[in-house]
Amino acid sequence: MEPARWTFFYNNVPVDANFLDQLDTAGTGILIQLGTAASRYNGPCNRYQPTSSHDNPEWHRQTVLNVSAPVYEPTIPHYEIGDNRLASFQEWPKCMKQTPEQMADAGFCYTGKSDVVICFCCGGQLRDWLPEHNPWVEHARNFSGCPYLKLVKTPGFIAECQAKCGT
Repeated sequence: MEPARWTFFYNNVPVDANFLDQLDTAGTGILIQLGTAASRYNGPCNRYQPTSSHDNPEWHRQTVLNVSAPVYEPTIPHYEIGDNRLASFQEWPKCMKQTPEQMADAGFCYTGKSDVVICFCCGGQLRDWLPEHNPWVEHARNFSGCPYLKLVKTPGFIAECQAKCGT
């Protein structure tokens, strides 16, 4: 038995040169060999006939704008990576109940001053942490519109934190 013959991949590189030609590049579940079978395939893509209103370039632009997910540029891109946020807490006061892991997980990085933290995404800053403060709850209470917060936490969690804010 020859190892290359029975091993499909070696270091994530196909061993068989013909393997890539056999992949379903159309994502339809139907194998299409480009240049040959495409002309015979009568799937949804080939049956679509655009109406005259769809020929208008403005329609295409609006459609793309309306269905695209909003893109947010973080305030401090370097701290998008959790490990970078965690590393910023090297000088975090040891007496604080909130751990660097909890703070970094909630999107905060340490400013190096007292107990002041800043969210890498929305730029919101918090200070004067009390032992009973939870980083996620405080993030939601004070910066409910933060895209990172909205990505990680549910709308229900954010609403619950907002409701507690007035009490």
